[in-house]
Amino acid sequence: MIMEFKDLRDVKALMVTLSQKVEKSNKYYNDFIWFSSINYTTNSEYHGEIKLFIESMINQDDIPTMKQEVLDLHKWLNR
Repeated sequence: MIMEFKDLRDVKALMVTLSQKVEKSNKYYNDFIWFSSINYTTNSEYHGEIKLFIESMINQDDIPTMKQEVLDLHKWLNR
């Protein structure tokens, strides 16, 4: 199933879900927590930072959970 994102609130919600699905020992756990709770000054700042983070996971072929949803997010961020 393709995940649809309407705005950055949906992105933050996915980050909350990811943080709940990975173990605290996972190297991305703190990043998921951070992206699910930080309120940026601007939406463009959040968009840019999360895009870099997601691209890093994809480039390393190291998506710990919900791979299709993460790939859907990457596609949405690059629209």
